Amino acid sequence: MYKPYRSILITAAIGLVAAIGLLAIVIAVNADEAPIDLAVDAWKDQTVEPGATIDYHVSSCNYDPSFSTSNVVLTVTLPAASTFVTSTMDDAPYPPSSRSGGTLVYNLGDLDADTCNTIDLQVRLPNTLTVNSEVVLTGRISGPKPDPDPDNNYTEVSETVPGANMVISKGPAEDSPPFVAGGVVTYTLQYFNDSDYVAAPSVVVTDELPSGMTFISALKDDWTTVTPITPTISGRRLTFFPRHSGAGRRGTTAGARAVGFRPGFQNGIEEHGRRRHHCGGIVVRR
Repeated sequence: MYKPYRSILITAAIGLVAAIGLLAIVIAVNADEAPIDLAVDAWKDQTVEPGATIDYHVSSCNYDPSFSTSNVVLTVTLPAASTFVTSTMDDAPYPPSSRSGGTLVYNLGDLDADTCNTIDLQVRLPNTLTVNSEVVLTGRISGPKPDPDPDNNYTEVSETVPGANMVISKGPAEDSPPFVAGGVVTYTLQYFNDSDYVAAPSVVVTDELPSGMTFISALKDDWTTVTPITPTISGRRLTFFPRHSGAGRRGTTAGARAVGFRPGFQNGIEEHGRRRHHCGGIVVRR
């Protein structure tokens, strides 16, 4: 069988006493033994979250500019506890050659010189994912020939499961009457979800009245409507249930407004009037 050879022409000058000659040396390299630089890369389209179906893409490349290679194998390891849905190449079904649990093996066969192929996978993540857990898919490529750059034979796509990021500020309302004993004052608890894409579906806002103050009423302002909101009261602790805070909408998500607390004595007024802290978001009147 004819086999291609890689040729290198070396010209050397040989000096003699009375003559100069040229010697041409040709070195032949068997293409079956030539090193081939294989590489793998992977990426995904969506943000990971419990129960989501994620589109992953894994590319297999032959970076050699001259020689093709054969018997290439791609091994993909899915995220823990995830479910393989399907895989395609060029929009046609391309199932793994073998599969063991979350490990998929693709016998790619030949890879032409300076060529990349991409397998598109759909993977369903488990519903049991928790916030801050790592979701990792890995890929590894191999072939029978020596590889001059083995570092690019492995890749991984990793992301931490994001969660809502609730932030709250508290302080006297701009239109609050003066802090005097026996007066009625207004505080604002403004909260928002600082996450870019994860909503907070079950928001609870708590606040504790300074000693000597009496709760009167509260209003919830979601920046489109203002409605009364009634907290659960336990001693001096107020608990509000505004329910939902959408993602990435600073200040536009149901900030709770508490209106009306009645100060009982001067020390309590001064302490509460100068204190600012991060908690839930509601405006309260005392």
